[in-house]
Amino acid sequence: PIVTQRAESPQTTVELTVSNVEPSHQGSYRCRYRVQGSNQTFSSNHSNSINITVVNVQKPTISSSPSTGDLTKGQSFSITCRSASKHSDGKLNLLQSTGGTEVKVASQSVQVELSVNFTFPSANFSNDGNYRCEYETQVSGHTVRTTSLNTAVITVTDVRLAGGGSCAGRVEVYHSGDWGTVCEDGWGLPDAD
Repeated sequence: PIVTQRAESPQTTVELTVSNVEPSHQGSYRCRYRVQGSNQTFSSNHSNSINITVVNVQKPTISSSPSTGDLTKGQSFSITCRSASKHSDGKLNLLQSTGGTEVKVASQSVQVELSVNFTFPSANFSNDGNYRCEYETQVSGHTVRTTSLNTAVITVTDVRLAGGGSCAGRVEVYHSGDWGTVCEDGWGLPDAD
């Protein structure tokens, strides 16, 4: 398609923006300017071409096992990332967000299988957080990334006996980064089992 944009004097550049890129926008583009005189029109030669490639990179999905994401310290768990995008050099990254900081904790290339199972053999408190999957690929020399819409929430808990001996004291539970006391009258050995 031909797009015309009027440049006001002394403007020397014009920027054209496509806000919602569609597959129909893929192709080769070039520019030229035209000046309308009183009796004559002057036109430049066409510029060099630029090629636009439109790629549909779908958002990956994420799931965890166990599905609730509530774990006891030392328990094994896994997070599975899946993508429907099929690019020859794609990879799935697992991102963890804790306290406002997001870091890549694992990454695996995908070519035929578009699913990666990231396994954690023994949960510890550093595994607490929100996890997202990111699909990453190269398109025309540029890195393209898209992240999952949903998250997998992993919460690691632990139980300890504090302020007493081996059979007496205060039962505390570690949950969401803090130790808290179990408050229950008449709580005893049968409840601990």
